[in-house]
Amino acid sequence: MGIPLDQILIQTINGIVTGMILALVASGLTLIFGIMDVVNFAHGELFMLGAYVGVLTLAVTGDFWIALISASLLIALLGAAIYALVVAALGILLGTLATTMGQFGLLAMPVLIVTQLLSGSSTPMESMPVWLQYFIQTVSPTPHFVQFAQAVLFRGADLTLVWRPLAAMLAIGVVYFTVASVRFRRVIFGG
Repeated sequence: MGIPLDQILIQTINGIVTGMILALVASGLTLIFGIMDVVNFAHGELFMLGAYVGVLTLAVTGDFWIALISASLLIALLGAAIYALVVAALGILLGTLATTMGQFGLLAMPVLIVTQLLSGSSTPMESMPVWLQYFIQTVSPTPHFVQFAQAVLFRGADLTLVWRPLAAMLAIGVVYFTVASVRFRRVIFGG
């Protein structure tokens, strides 16, 4: 009356596969942190979004390989688009305020450090004054990113529950890009 051997084998293989997936996500996080000294929570959230898209595609098409390819491509494009939009917009905006590369570096470091420290990732947003919470949530995409990442990583939330922080981050990125492009045109073309 023991456990059948085929069930032990299936559970062993499932455990190995799950461990390999977690090791892959953890090695990506470790690699980014080791090279850039930045904790990047995008690995977990994009992994979960990819799994969600993969399951939906598998349910619709019934083909595992189509689901695998479509989920990978969609998440890669989404992650690249969000990252490129927000970082490029903030970089262009800061670049229009500085006249030399040295000034840009000295301007970018405090802006990025302050937005990271006030994002809610290292200290809770609730411990900050209310006016500072509203201010940092209005001007910085980082608190919305932290809220999005924590919901996906720690609570297993899907896209239907975390669309607001994602939309807020994209809206802030669009505003940054719009202001940066207007300033860029004014600085370059003198108008």
